[in-house]
Amino acid sequence: MDEQPTNLLIELPNELHLQYASYLDARTLSRLSRTCQELKNKFSEELERAHEAHKWALATVNYGGGEWESQTAADVEARVRRYYLGASIAVASHPERWSRSSRIRNVIEQGRVGLLEKYLKARGDPNLRLRPEIASPLLHLALYSGAGGAEATIVRLLLEYGAEPNLDNFQFRVLNEDDEYPQPGDEERIKLVLSHGGRATDEWTIFSLYQLDGGSALVRMAVANGTNLMELGWEWYDLVGTLLWDEARNRYTDDQVFELLDLEPQLITVVEKSAKYSIPYIRQHRPALAERLIREPSPVYRLANLCEDLYHYL
Repeated sequence: MDEQPTNLLIELPNELHLQYASYLDARTLSRLSRTCQELKNKFSEELERAHEAHKWALATVNYGGGEWESQTAADVEARVRRYYLGASIAVASHPERWSRSSRIRNVIEQGRVGLLEKYLKARGDPNLRLRPEIASPLLHLALYSGAGGAEATIVRLLLEYGAEPNLDNFQFRVLNEDDEYPQPGDEERIKLVLSHGGRATDEWTIFSLYQLDGGSALVRMAVANGTNLMELGWEWYDLVGTLLWDEARNRYTDDQVFELLDLEPQLITVVEKSAKYSIPYIRQHRPALAERLIREPSPVYRLANLCEDLYHYL
């Protein structure tokens, strides 16, 4: 009687199974375990840990991290009183203590690094979306939540465990539309995202990167990661105009304009297609840029045409 062929993968020692499994996320490991009963048995404990981590992450908790199912009004008020060292403060005066959220959101927003690491080590999904609370993955939340002052550590952990920086075309802006200057820690967080392949998805992201020390290098990193500058929604006033909140301050310096044109020469078409408005504006408000465009013409014919137009205005 012929012997049944041996599956070499199944015959590997258990320690080797655990070693290669450590590189697989829970979803991939689950798919692998469904290929045969032997692998299902080998990875059942790992998959159970991942399932429990998922349940733990999505459990509804209050502001202090306690599960809502075990919280009465008296419990919450007692916690608030203890937190304020016995002061007589009613729960009603602190509505944030009643707010509900998923545990993993609470962990990230309050910078609980140890709990996040425990979740990720148990094969918790680093790209988990908190719908309907937040449509974006955890990395997006970590970058902008404040994370209890531990933003960089939280961001680094998520990236190291496989968070995808370009999921959902994420806009990793340093500044929001209402911010004028970067905040402490912005550069470290953004460098982490870029070092893991982050790409810019809109023009405001490029502007934000230039606000940081070493912004030029960060912009070049984003382009090296695959950012297509021509797809970021530029208008002529974005490239050569002023900031909306500060009409005396150019959005991009002359050096930055030239660097962007060096990275993507076709950006000049943004200015050229609106020459009726852009060229008089440059002539009137940015004469130094106009002179430099003429003095340092690009071999790109479109830029040469623009320089010729500018020359007639000067």
